[in-house]
Amino acid sequence: GHVGPELVGHVAMPLLEGCTHAFLDLGANAGVQTRKLHQPKLYSRSHFVPLFQKAGFYEDGAVRCAIGVEPAREYWPRL
Repeated sequence: GHVGPELVGHVAMPLLEGCTHAFLDLGANAGVQTRKLHQPKLYSRSHFVPLFQKAGFYEDGAVRCAIGVEPAREYWPRL
């Protein structure tokens, strides 16, 4: 049988290469905070969206990247 951790997703380039802004979500659950980063209009009432704005994630020329880490397997299909 399989022993050890599974690789979910892949990394084809150095992580965060080309990003001007990076968001690290530890304990990402279903990835909602990352969706708030990339789809702020869908989450206009979120407290996170103004934080992303203040940090410059939405400035012209910004290249937003996000890394979500979630150890609970039940969330993996959604991520």
